[in-house]
Amino acid sequence: MLKTWMLGLMLTTTTMAVEAHADGAKDLGSFFFGKKKAAPSAAAQGNWLVHQTNANGAVYTGSLVLTQHGDRVAGRAEWDNHVVGSVTGRVVNGRLEIAVTYPGALVGYYAADLSGNQLVNGQCQDNKGSKPCAWTARK
Repeated sequence: MLKTWMLGLMLTTTTMAVEAHADGAKDLGSFFFGKKKAAPSAAAQGNWLVHQTNANGAVYTGSLVLTQHGDRVAGRAEWDNHVVGSVTGRVVNGRLEIAVTYPGALVGYYAADLSGNQLVNGQCQDNKGSKPCAWTARK
């Protein structure tokens, strides 16, 4: 009886479905706890029109072109008066947090709240010690 039960357990555990996520993590929660982990919304994905105001009053406009897989975000920043940058980041609790890397070792760090088709309460700063700046965006 014990051997039959153990064999049944081994077969059950080796044939159960394991959900794979984009970041490589495995989800066994639905097997052990009976409910499935909610997938993050792809709210950050898309083309965003950006308006940035630096501490010195300089205004930059452009776009973010983003893709989203789970909580991870990637894409590019295309500014009207600046070189194109590569975007990497994530969405955490409804907040977009990204780094934009430009040629020449300049990196801009951006964070903003996702609110429907808008990014609001945006804050930004670069890795060169500039004063913080503000930004918003809309799809």
